[in-house]
Amino acid sequence: SSLHYLDENWESLKLYAQKTTEVAENLITINPVRGNIYAATVNF
Repeated sequence: SSLHYLDENWESLKLYAQKTTEVAENLITINPVRGNIYAATVNF
């Protein structure tokens, strides 16, 4: 996703952020630490 940011490909970046959010939400129930790390990544 960093390459999409550098290329200013905002639609692809948005898609990857949405996918990461979905993964984070699923991981939080299974592995809270890892899930919250994923969730924090989306915010940056």
